[in-house]
Amino acid sequence: MKIYKLKKGDDLIRSLEEFVLDKPSGLLVGLGALESVIIKIFDHENKEYSEKAFDGPLELCSFTAVVSINPDGKMGIHPHAVFSDKNFNAYGGHLSSAIVGPTFEFVFFNSKNEAHRYFDKEIGLNLIK
Repeated sequence: MKIYKLKKGDDLIRSLEEFVLDKPSGLLVGLGALESVIIKIFDHENKEYSEKAFDGPLELCSFTAVVSINPDGKMGIHPHAVFSDKNFNAYGGHLSSAIVGPTFEFVFFNSKNEAHRYFDKEIGLNLIK
């Protein structure tokens, strides 16, 4: 297993999307500190996301992302995170955007099988087949 890192100021989502382009399906796991975050929560009834922005310093307590092949045929990530603010309040959800603070450290675990996504019209999300 290899441990990777991103540096201060990196766009976390864009950097990880670039990282997985030549990788197989799998799982990303990480932690670190962030300068800013946008998280989303999916409303199952309306099939829409609501989002909330946070500014740092923020401690990234938990980060996981499933790496899979999107309906467009490209590798992508489905990232979720839990982070805390300077008052130790914790927040979490689908990680839409984040700028790395001092560091972000992560590992990649590849899957033995390819994971493909399809758009489920009834649910309103790209789901694993």
